Amino acid sequence: MLIKSWFSKYFISHLIIGMLPVVLGFIFYYTNIMAVSREVENSNFSALLQACNEMDYITGEMENIACHFWETDQEANTPGIAETVLVRRLSFYEGSLNFPARIILYYRGGSLVYTSEGVMPYTEFERTVRDDGDLTMSSFFTQINGIRYNTSVKLSFYAAPINRNEPGVVYLYPVPYLDAMPQATLCFFLKHEDIKKTMENYLEEIRSNLYIYNDKRNNLFSYETIDLPRDFVQRLSGLKGVGVQKRKIKGTQFIIMRSISENMGLSCISVTSTGNFFIRILPMRIILLVSIFLLALMGVVLAVIMAKRNYKPVLNLLKNIGGSSWKNENPKSNEFDYILNKWNVMDETNTELSHTLNRQRPLIVYSYLRDLLKGEYGARGEMEDCLREANINLSAPWVFVFIIALADGKRESQTLSRRIRMILHTVDGCVFKNCWFYALELLLEQQVAVICNAVEQLIDGADVRLLAADYFMNRIQETYGFNIRVGIGRIYEGIHKINGSFMEAAVVMEDYLIGEKNLMFFEEAVKINEDNYYYPVVEQSMYIQSIKRANREMALEAVDDMTAKISEAGASPITQCLCFDVINTIIKTAGQLHCRIKVADIKELSGFTSLEQFRLKARQFTEWICGEFEKSQEDRNSRLNSEIINYTRKHFHEIQFSLQQVAAIFDISPNYLSRLFKRETSYTFVDYVSMLRLDRAKELLVKTEKQVKEIVFEVGYMDASSFLRKFKTTEGITPGQYRERVRKG
Repeated sequence: MLIKSWFSKYFISHLIIGMLPVVLGFIFYYTNIMAVSREVENSNFSALLQACNEMDYITGEMENIACHFWETDQEANTPGIAETVLVRRLSFYEGSLNFPARIILYYRGGSLVYTSEGVMPYTEFERTVRDDGDLTMSSFFTQINGIRYNTSVKLSFYAAPINRNEPGVVYLYPVPYLDAMPQATLCFFLKHEDIKKTMENYLEEIRSNLYIYNDKRNNLFSYETIDLPRDFVQRLSGLKGVGVQKRKIKGTQFIIMRSISENMGLSCISVTSTGNFFIRILPMRIILLVSIFLLALMGVVLAVIMAKRNYKPVLNLLKNIGGSSWKNENPKSNEFDYILNKWNVMDETNTELSHTLNRQRPLIVYSYLRDLLKGEYGARGEMEDCLREANINLSAPWVFVFIIALADGKRESQTLSRRIRMILHTVDGCVFKNCWFYALELLLEQQVAVICNAVEQLIDGADVRLLAADYFMNRIQETYGFNIRVGIGRIYEGIHKINGSFMEAAVVMEDYLIGEKNLMFFEEAVKINEDNYYYPVVEQSMYIQSIKRANREMALEAVDDMTAKISEAGASPITQCLCFDVINTIIKTAGQLHCRIKVADIKELSGFTSLEQFRLKARQFTEWICGEFEKSQEDRNSRLNSEIINYTRKHFHEIQFSLQQVAAIFDISPNYLSRLFKRETSYTFVDYVSMLRLDRAKELLVKTEKQVKEIVFEVGYMDASSFLRKFKTTEGITPGQYRERVRKG
C-alpha cells in the first residue's frame, strides 16, 4: 500500500533523479581512486625498486673494493707486515664508502683479524659469532677460510670493542678477488639498523614488512611491523615475479611488492596492508565519500521536499472531497483511483442534482418572487445575488405588479386550476416592449400575480402598464378563448417597492372596487374613494389585504391611513360613524381569519373618546389579530406537515409514490407542498423520500437474506441502477459491501 501511494511514487521518482549526481559521484570516485591507486602502486613499487637498487649499489661498491684491495699495495698484502699499514688501509676504504660499513681482513690460517680500529686475535673475533645467525662459530671458521666466491650471510656480530652482538649482514669476499688461490677473506659488515634506514629513505611513507634475500634466496634482512604467519614469511623466499601482487591472509587483504636488483640479484620484498599501502589517498577517499554522502543526503531531502510539494495538491484535493480515509476504504487503490472514483460519483451526483435543480428551479423562482411580493427583501445585495442565481432579471429601473383573475365567474376547481396554469404559461418569462414579466400563483385567491420590470414608464406616450395589460388580455383571449380581469398597482422605481405595488393591485381586485370592469388601476380606486365623502374604501381594502397576507407593518400603516382619512371629515357625527365602520371592518376581518374575539375586547375597542385614542386602540387590536393569525397559520402548517410526513413515512415504499400524488391527496398545489415540506424538514420532498428508502434498504440488507434486486423494488425503486448509484454516493460502497462490512463489524 505504501508503494502504491502517490507520495511514495513522487518520492521515489525524485529520489532517482536526485541520485543521478550520486551515481556520477561514485563513477568519479571509482575512476579517480583507481587512477590514483595505480599511481600509488607505481610510486610505491618505484620506491622499492630504488631501495633495492641502492642495496645493489652498496654491494657493488663492496665488490669493487674487494677487487682493488689486493692490488693497492702488493708488499702489504703478505702476512707479517706492519699492522698499522693494514689498519690504515681498512680505515681508508671504510671512509671512502657512501654508507656505514665495517671492513675486516682475515688471512687464511692466521691467528689475527685486522679492522679499522686495530688488530684482534681470531679466537676473540670468533667468539662474537652467535648461534642466531646463519652460521655458528665452527661453520663460520670453515666459511671464512674456504670461500672462493663472494657470499652474504646474516650474523649477530659486530667486530668492535663496543656494541657487540648487534645483528647485521656480512658480505665475504675472497682476496685476491676471483683468484684461484685466495690468501685472505675480506668481510664487509652492515648493521641491521643501517640497512633499515637505507630502505626507509625510500619507503618511509609505507608501514610494511621488509625482506631482503640474496641470489641464493637466503634471507639477509627482515624488518617486521605487521604480525604475519611464520609459514607465510618462510614462503616469501620462493615468491616469483616482479611487481605488485594482492594476497588475502587470514581474511585481511595485503599487498606484496617484489623487485630484483640488476647486478647482485638481491630480492627486496615489501608486505603491506591495503590500508597502509594506500594511506596517502585516504584523505582523498574521505573527502570524496563525504561529498558523495552529502550529495545523497541532499538528494533524499530534496526528494522529500519535492514529493511533498507535488503531493500537496493531491492531498488538498483528497481533503476537499473527504478522502482522508481513502487507504481504509480501498487498500488496493491509490489516491488517483480514489479521486477518479469520487469524481465519477460526484459527476453522476452533479448530473442528478442538475436534473433535480432544473425540476426545482420553478420552486426557487417562486420562492424569490413570493419574498418580493411579501416585502421580505433581506440585504439588498443578498436579494440581488439570489435573483441573479435564479435568472430573474429585475435590472430595469421601474417595477409594478398586476394581478390576473378569471372574468367569466366559473368556479369549478379543475377548470380554475387548468386556466390558472394557462395564464401562468402565457405570462411567466414573457418579454414585451422592453419589459420582463414573472408570474406566480396566488393559491388561496386562485389568482396570478405578475411582477413587471420596465425600462421606461411611457412607451410612445402610452402608460406601459396599460400596454402590458391589453397585450396579455388579448393574447389569452385569442389563445385560450376566455377573458381575464386585471388589477394594476402603481409603478415604482426600485425592487423594494414591489410589495407596495402588489398590495395596491390586491386592493383593486376587491369585487366592490373593480365591479364589472376587466381592467382597473389603483389610481382609479383612489379616485373612487375621493368621491365617497371621506369614506376610506381603499384604505380598508389595503388593511384587509395586509392582514390576510400577514404583513403587520402595512396593516398598521393602513390603520394610520384610515384614521387620517376619517380626520378629514372634521368634528362631526360622521367621524364617529366612520370609526365604527372601520371597527366593523376590523372585526369582520378577524372573523374571516377565525380569530376568537371576546365581547370585552370589542367594548375596549369601541370605548374611544378621541380619534387619536381610536387610532391607538385600532393599532393594538390589529397587532393582536396579526399575532393570532400567525399562530393559526403556524398551527395549520404544523398539522398539515405532520400529516404529510406521517403519510410519507407510511407510503414512501410505493412505486407510484410522488409529490403530485401527495399534493392531490391533501388538496394543495405541488409547489406549495414542496415549500411547506422544505420549511418543516429542511429536506426537499425528493431527498426525504430517498433518505427513507435508503434507510429501509440498509435495514433489509442487514436483517434479511434478500437479494439486492428484491430490496430495490421493495423500497420503491423501479430502476436498480439508479438505486445502486444513490447508495454508493451516500455510503461510499456497494450494497453488498455494506452488508458484509456491517455483519463482520
